[in-house]
Amino acid sequence: MGLNLTALLVMGAAQAVEGDTTPSFGTAAGSANPSDVGAVRRNPAAMLLEVDYTSQIDFAFGQGPRLTTTVRDTRTSAFGAGAMVTQHWAQRTPDPESMPGWTLPGEEIVDESRDGSYRISFGYGFFPQSEMTAAGPVQMRRFSIGASVAYERWTGTLSGLTTGWALDLSVAGRPTQSLVLAATARDLLTPVGLRRPSYDLGLWWFATPWLNLGAEGGYDPNVGPLVTHGGADILLSNLFSIRGGYGVEGKRQFLAGGVGIAADDDRARIDYGIRWDTAGPDTGALEHSIGLYATF
Repeated sequence: MGLNLTALLVMGAAQAVEGDTTPSFGTAAGSANPSDVGAVRRNPAAMLLEVDYTSQIDFAFGQGPRLTTTVRDTRTSAFGAGAMVTQHWAQRTPDPESMPGWTLPGEEIVDESRDGSYRISFGYGFFPQSEMTAAGPVQMRRFSIGASVAYERWTGTLSGLTTGWALDLSVAGRPTQSLVLAATARDLLTPVGLRRPSYDLGLWWFATPWLNLGAEGGYDPNVGPLVTHGGADILLSNLFSIRGGYGVEGKRQFLAGGVGIAADDDRARIDYGIRWDTAGPDTGALEHSIGLYATF
């Protein structure tokens, strides 16, 4: 339960069905954060460093409704698994070169689409250990490996049906209780023309009970090719959170920001977030997200 004031470097996403979970709305430096259920997508190895069984539902709207359901189990054994299902409905204006030949000069054409993603993530955690914290003993693992396979399909009134498979491989380590390091190779099986493979290195530092720091850098030919982003998460009080950020992607720069409200206890949480772009091709774009989280 808390207030987060976040200053972040935000990476614009390549075309993808999946989006950020509500707690990380407006942030992009979370691929090494094992506490976020979104690790099922961002880094399947990092999710093994957290020992729990959790589920979450996120509903985003503003740039087309998007419904995401995520579940993970890393508590039953050293082998953990997670699943994420996303459905996204959107209206897009095609690029000029993608316009149908029968389009009249000046005519506006909208491609209405329904996109879906079905992801399975799994991994194995090594060197289990119990650490004492202010809240009591916490179970954790020191090292993990993981993989993630996703099937995606794009269906549009103009573009027709396109499908693709994606494979992500990752490793993550926790040299100390408060520091997580992670590396990921993404989209290794995606067909050429949708997304090309990308690679990133990230860290997440639980510096103090009220301060978390994150940073990432990598190679992403979809938006960069070189990208950097990072941030700080500062706990100030209960319920209210503010997030903002700045990202550098090769020669392009993007600004993004967000605000959020969260109420939670030890086993459940409800989040609401708003994110907007203040620069780049999507200037002024606004997106809302509502998330319901439970752990067992």
